[in-house]
Amino acid sequence: MPAETVRQAFILAALEAGVPINDDEDRGGISSLL
Repeated sequence: MPAETVRQAFILAALEAGVPINDDEDRGGISSLL
């Protein structure tokens, strides 16, 4: 599977789970795991 597909699936799963996604901040959220 392409890495981008994996990333999108991971983000979708996080959104469904209610995990905050902060692309513009260094703290917290899913972005620190990607």
